[in-house]
Parts: sequence; C-alpha cells; structure tokens
Amino acid sequence: MMNTRFTNIALAALALSTAAFADDTAAFKKEYMASIPKTVAAFKNKDISYFEKMSTKDFTYVGKVEGTQDKKTAMAGLKQMFGMAKSVDYKPKVLKITAKGNAAVVSLEETFSSAIDMGDGKAHKMVAVGWADEHFRKEGGKWMLAKIVETKAGKMTLDGKPFDPAMMAPPPVKKAKSSKG
Repeated sequence: MMNTRFTNIALAALALSTAAFADDTAAFKKEYMASIPKTVAAFKNKDISYFEKMSTKDFTYVGKVEGTQDKKTAMAGLKQMFGMAKSVDYKPKVLKITAKGNAAVVSLEETFSSAIDMGDGKAHKMVAVGWADEHFRKEGGKWMLAKIVETKAGKMTLDGKPFDPAMMAPPPVKKAKSSKG
C-alpha cells in the first residue's frame, strides 16, 4: 500500500514537471520564433550591434575548426565576414527547441549565402551550411544568447564548387623598400 502511494506521488510529480517543462519550451519557442525575422534582418543589414546586444557578456562560440572563442573574438570574426560580404542572406531551419527555467537550447541548420569580394575584382557567391546548438540564458527577464556550439562540421561552396576557406592563400606580403644609400 505504501509502495503504491509512493509510486503514485512520484508519477504525479513527474507529470507536473513534464507539464512545466512543456510550458517553458512553448513560451520560449514563441519568443524565439518571433525573433527570427530580426536576426535575418541583422544579417542582411550587417548589423554587428544587434549581435553584441543580444548576447551575454560571457558569450562563447565553439566551432569545429575555430575552437572556443570569447565574445570579442567571435564578434571580430563576424565583423570580418560582414566586411568581405557585399550581401548576407541568412536562413535558419529550427530542428529542435527545449527550455527549462532560465535555460534554453535551439538546434539549428543554418544557411548563409553571400556575395563576396575575393580581391580579384569578380563577384563570387559563397554558400555555407552549418549545424549548431544555440544556448540561451534568461538575464534580467530577457533571453540572451550565451553560447553557440557547432554540432556538425559545416559545408561551404564558392561559385557552386566545394570550398575550404582554410585552403585560401594569404594575400602577398609587400616587401619593404631598402633604404641603402
């Protein structure tokens, strides 16, 4: 009898916590989905301040190639990308959203399309597809992006052909003129 009562109490507690978890996820999902057009516009407008404001002070980016980057380094990389791109189109595909309390995770497949200048005077189209988990934390009643973790190596093409930016040659170094007299 006592064992049955304990089991019933445990099952009721599990049902309540599952319902609360579902409510947290539904509320966060609604807010997150409403933010997607703002994020798409920020990429299109190359608005670095949007990303600085929507991320925590201790934001980190964990890339398959780049390793772990702090906020300053990650923002510098984004700024560099924006500087090379004539245009940036961002299309996120939400794979999964979970939230509990002040923490949430969004699993995404993201596609970035850019018209870029490679320094050769020609227009090039770069397309990158990546997979990541975005970790959010509620701070002061506001959801903030705390971490991005690449979950799978991305794929990139340049003008429709597979492309590895790590294989690009660095720009030539200009030799200093000799001051011999």
